[in-house]
Amino acid sequence: MLPAPPKRKNPIEYWKYDVGSTDLRRSPRNSFRVVGVFLEAEQEGKERTLFLTMIYFKGDKSDVTDEEVSDAVAVLREAITQGDLPDANVPDPDSN
Repeated sequence: MLPAPPKRKNPIEYWKYDVGSTDLRRSPRNSFRVVGVFLEAEQEGKERTLFLTMIYFKGDKSDVTDEEVSDAVAVLREAITQGDLPDANVPDPDSN
């Protein structure tokens, strides 16, 4: 997956990634697009989490709007505050 440059017009920083499909026999550029957002601002030396919030088929839709991204982020934030997201079983790299 190669990211497209971030969209910064929206107050939310988001990135778009092209994803290929061998089933459709289409290149990544013409298959699917995944949209990832950062909920926090970039800070020197601090890692951030990229939340993958949307995916769409390029044959149905050529681009995503800022409003669609904002709506998806609103749903994500609601899920986070209500505890609707599953707990990640991510191993702690410092526990070795």
